[in-house]
Amino acid sequence: MTLYELTGDFIKLIDTKKEIDDAEVQKDIEESIKNKIIKKLEGYAKARQSINAEINALKEEEKRLQERRKKLEKRSSMIDDRIKASMLATEIREITTPLFTLSIRPSKDLLVIDDETSVPVQFFVPQAPKIDKNKLNEWAKNNPGRVNNFGHYEPVNSLIIK
Repeated sequence: MTLYELTGDFIKLIDTKKEIDDAEVQKDIEESIKNKIIKKLEGYAKARQSINAEINALKEEEKRLQERRKKLEKRSSMIDDRIKASMLATEIREITTPLFTLSIRPSKDLLVIDDETSVPVQFFVPQAPKIDKNKLNEWAKNNPGRVNNFGHYEPVNSLIIK
């Protein structure tokens, strides 16, 4: 049986409690279903633990691959810089080989900003202010009556698995 079915059976049993005359039979049925639910929940917790272990392994692998990619990107960029520097120093503008064609072409000038405070305002990207929820929550704990002006609290239940 699935956890959904077991939970449904338990709820039905609670709803039909009045129809079963023998309290001992009622208790035995409840215990039987509760034990099945507990075993099923333990299985879910084991599956969750296994999935979380795999998630952590994947995160570590992603980190490792990202570091490797960055190193390779840096190496590739260094090679590009060396090719470009050599071609500029030797005034070779184009090289054609059976495998590659390398060339130096002029591109758009790069704008380097030396003083951001002197840049006209119209070139700044407007950004909406962000709420610091941690500071707001601390403030709200000390000012509970004022929270109703802009929000409310909702009860939250946490699942703890040790």
